[in-house]
Amino acid sequence: MYFAIGASLSWDEVAAGIDGYRYFGLTKAADLIERATSTDDHGLDALEQEYAVVVSTDDALPDAFEVRYTDYPEDFANVRVR
Repeated sequence: MYFAIGASLSWDEVAAGIDGYRYFGLTKAADLIERATSTDDHGLDALEQEYAVVVSTDDALPDAFEVRYTDYPEDFANVRVR
């Protein structure tokens, strides 16, 4: 989280990411990132550990996408492959 919040992303980009996590049902992860925006480096370490528990595998984000797509296919545009 430090890289995203402290080093490279603008506040608008972080806020969009938080909204995206919530949209895909990852509310706990969104809450942790939001809390991280107002903590010091020491507190950030603890939040990163919590994040690793909430988003415990590399599949967590794609899995959340699949669930959202299955439940709300109308939210996604059709893509025509040539």
